Amino acid sequence: MNYFILIFSLLYFICFSSLGFGQTNPRNINKAFMIGQDLNKSCTNLDASSQNECTGYILGVIDITEGFSVVSNQCMGFMLPSNINIQEIKKLVLIWYKEHPSHLKIAAADGLYGALSNRYPCQKLN
Repeated sequence: MNYFILIFSLLYFICFSSLGFGQTNPRNINKAFMIGQDLNKSCTNLDASSQNECTGYILGVIDITEGFSVVSNQCMGFMLPSNINIQEIKKLVLIWYKEHPSHLKIAAADGLYGALSNRYPCQKLN
């Protein structure tokens, strides 16, 4: 059952991201749905729509990464503390982009993954 949900989620994400769902300027399907510059802009704009886009993207990447971790029974790059909230993650991402401006030009998921794995790396479980 877990594999079905994971596969469905991946197919859904791939289909809609390749179609440029929700974008006003469709991109070539070979490019990332959202690059770091887009995520940085969404997370810094204070209007509700931008904040929703920022939150949704971050949570989607975290959910799919944690889903892979559960299915594969291994950490997939980061291990978030149970008491972290989305505001803390947003701040971490914005700091990451400020310190790593080259990540503004690549897939937003890569920058997000870099920020989270740098701050919350996988820990060996005893």
